[in-house]
Parts: sequence; C-alpha cells; structure tokens
Amino acid sequence: MTEGRHAAVLETGPITLRRPEADLVLHVPAFTLAPGGAVALLGPSASGKTTLLEALLGVARGGTTIAGARSFLGAPVPVPPGVEWRAWLRRSVAFVPQDARAALDPVQRLGVQAEELAGSGAVADRLAALGEPDPAGVLARFPHEVSGGQAQRVLLAVALARAPVLLVADEPTASLDPARQALLVEAIGGLRARGSAALVATHDAGFARALRAEPFTVGGGAVRPGWPPVPAWPARAPAPDAPQPLLRARGLVVRRG
Repeated sequence: MTEGRHAAVLETGPITLRRPEADLVLHVPAFTLAPGGAVALLGPSASGKTTLLEALLGVARGGTTIAGARSFLGAPVPVPPGVEWRAWLRRSVAFVPQDARAALDPVQRLGVQAEELAGSGAVADRLAALGEPDPAGVLARFPHEVSGGQAQRVLLAVALARAPVLLVADEPTASLDPARQALLVEAIGGLRARGSAALVATHDAGFARALRAEPFTVGGGAVRPGWPPVPAWPARAPAPDAPQPLLRARGLVVRRG
C-alpha cells in the first residue's frame, strides 16, 4: 500500500472557495477524511458541491480559487498544473464527474479506454459487480452507443478497478436504480475496507446514509456539518367554495395517420 496510509487521506483547515463567473463564494470548515472513511456533501443544485470537489482536486475551471491548507496522507496537496500534481491524480485519486459522456473519449471504444486506465478485464469485472449484464458488449461500443446510465457505470467501474487512495464521485447514483445503488454501496465498502476513502456529492440522503458517510450540508455560501433539514411539505392551496372542473373541452377531434 501507499506509504503514509496511516495518516489522514485528506485533511483541510478552514478553506474559502471563490468562483467569480458563478458569483459563488463558499466557506468550508476544517474536516478530516480518514482511511476507510466517507464524507458526503449534500445540497441543492448550484449550491457549489461540484465546484468544491473540482477545486479540492485542482481541476476547477472558470477562474475558481481555493484558499486554505489541504494535505493528502500528511503531505501538502500538490499544486496544479505541475508534474507532481498530474502524478498524484494518476496514481492516488479517481474522480467520477457528473457528466459521464463528457469524461469519455468519443472516438475510442470504451474497452480501449478501460484498458488504458485500469485494464479492461478488471473494468469488466467491476461492471458485472455493478449489475451490468453484458460488460463485454458495453466495452465493445463507442460512448455514443451506450445509455447515460451505462456510461456512468463504466466510469464507476474504472474508478473502482483502479483502487485509488481517494475516490471522489459527483452524483454517482444519478442514473442508477435502487438495486444498482445497493451494489455501488457494497463496492465502495469493499474499497474502504482496504483503507481507501470516499468523498461524494449527492442529492440522495438515502445513499449517503447507506454509505455511513459523515454528512456536510452545502448551501447559502457555506458548508456545515450535519444533514440537510427535512423540507416541510408545501401547503395545499385552499379548496374553492364550489367544485370547478380541472379540464373542459368542446368539439375535440383527434386524427392519427
């Protein structure tokens, strides 16, 4: 295993994230992600979850800046875009972005990409473990020939097959049915049992609870420890005094063919 695995996988002091093009400022408290641990960032769209994940890895765009101490296995996180930073991402981190298709090379078959990144056999095994009934068939196709869910599962399978020290995933269950979500929880659990850690952004509190992740709520320009509040059910509009039809039609004609 990598030297320093006894240290925290990812540790930060209080950090401040700024993305001017989105008018986003995000204040993040200190947190520690231990070997075998998991942290879940929960919050609505546009709250800054994705930008935070990307900024922590040094891949954020749009003039994003991040200020504050960050360490990986006890050493400072490498600064992009240097050689050390690229080697860190290649060897120690696996990132599964929200837009699976954009992360895949459109002119190469999925199996060729899998072979280069993690070995096509290992990726096929992980695909099967995630509930894909025909891993070989999927890997034989180009990205545009598979569904969005299959593209996401390919990226998850690649990430799991690489057995990274840190798995970072943005909305990893967006295209997964409940059965496949359970398989993903099991697969991430196996990775964590070997000392890896997971950092996920998700809308799905049920998935975060299944992971037994430490929750942080993102919203209002801050990241706060704990689960998001349960929203109150919206009040129903008062019933009219007299029944009114919801839909009325006269002289309606439908033709087909």
